[in-house]
Formats: sequence, C-alpha cells, structure tokens
Amino acid sequence: MSEIIINGDCWVAYFDILGFKRKVQIAEQSQSNWILKEYEEVLNKAGLFRPCVDDVLWFSDSFVFYSENSTESIVVAAEWFFDFMFRAKIALRGCLNYGRFYADRVKRIYYGTGLIEAYELAESQDWIGFVLSEKAQNRMSECRTKTNRTCWDACKSHYIEYDVPLSTKGAYHNKRRLPAYKICFHSGEPESMRSDDYFRFVLMLDSSRYEIEHGPGLSEQDRAELRAGVRRKYENTDRFLSKVYPEIDQNLHNQFRDSLYY
Repeated sequence: MSEIIINGDCWVAYFDILGFKRKVQIAEQSQSNWILKEYEEVLNKAGLFRPCVDDVLWFSDSFVFYSENSTESIVVAAEWFFDFMFRAKIALRGCLNYGRFYADRVKRIYYGTGLIEAYELAESQDWIGFVLSEKAQNRMSECRTKTNRTCWDACKSHYIEYDVPLSTKGAYHNKRRLPAYKICFHSGEPESMRSDDYFRFVLMLDSSRYEIEHGPGLSEQDRAELRAGVRRKYENTDRFLSKVYPEIDQNLHNQFRDSLYY
C-alpha cells in the first residue's frame, strides 16, 4: 500500500446504494448472509478499478473512488462501475466532483470539501443516476488528453445536460441542471439501450417493492411513504431513460408501468 498522502485538489466520486437499510433489515430478520454474498461480487468488481485510481473505499452502502491526477481514468472507472452495478440490479446514485481532499491510506483518514460536496450531491438525487458536478465539468474542460483534446470533449457524448431531480429537506420538486450520465452507455450502441438492460431496471423496481412489503418493523404509514418515495425515484429514472433512449421496447415499458402502479 502506498504511503503517499494526498492533500490538495483531487477527483472524488461518491456512490450510494438506494434501499440498503431495508436489505439489511430483511437479511437480519431471516438470519441469512445472502446480502454478504450479493455484495462480495460488487466489492470484487470495485477492487478491479484500483489500478485506474488512487484508491477505492467502501463502507456499508457507500463507495468512494478518488484520484489526484488521472482525469480520464476516474471518469471511465466511475461510469463502468455505475453500469456494472446497474446490470447487477443494484440501484445507485452518484456524483463525480473535483475539490479539496485529504487522504492518508495508512492511517485511514479521509476528509475534505471535495468529498463533502460529492456526498451531498449524490445523496440529494431523487432517482437512480450518476452526474458530474459543475466543478468536475469545469476541470474536465481544462484537462487535456494524450491527443490534445479536452477531457470534456472526449467524454461529453456519454452525458446529457439534464434537470436532475433532487430531494432536500422534504422538498421533492427541486432540480439542478447538470451533466447526467447516459445509463449503460458502454453496454450498447450509442443512443440505444439494450432490452435486457431495461429489463434489469424493471427487476430493480420489483425488488424494491418486495423489500417495502416484507421489511420488518414498518407501520402502514411507513410503507405508504416508502412506496411513494420509490415510485417517485423510479418514475424520475424512467423519464430520463425515455429521453435518452426513446427506442426502449414498448412491451417492457408497459411492464414497468404496471409494476410501478401495482
């Protein structure tokens, strides 16, 4: 393990797993270790990205990638990690930011506004999605690739400027225009989404519904509020997918709508 300490401007990608609390509660109630088996694959996959960045951190439902200099590498690593999780039917929301960050891997000390801003923007998103902060986009516009293109020019086809839905302090109609990643961009043809990728999205919704209905210790009011929150997040995500990939199979889309309004 490198003993180099980072203390300055740095790329920080933060990811949060949606619905993790309910998964843990159900696993503990059933006295099963299925959740560990499910996430062992995720952790192994996250570890594969370590050569692309300075380090990958994981704690409970949160993942952090950070890199002091490798702009292209962390962008691609974050995108591929998000796509892998999506195909594994694990709902994420994430943000790539650029800002001050302190990292001491030996002492396991990590802090800085770069991390805080990435965390806040990721956690406030009211959907399944991955975005670039304004600071990240600005920095990508300044950095150059080996072919002398800006990093933003090299990557901008992976994103669409979008009014990202945010939920902060009980408000669910806030929006912020940001570059939003075209989910599963790397797994199909440009401007198209494979049917099996969209079907995974439908299965994610079904899984969330099951966790709400079978989660322990929930009152009917709790369940109603969770249903409304899940429905809103998935509707927001489906609206985005329909804009980015208008050729989504209509039968699958109808199946999603049926699951959404069960």
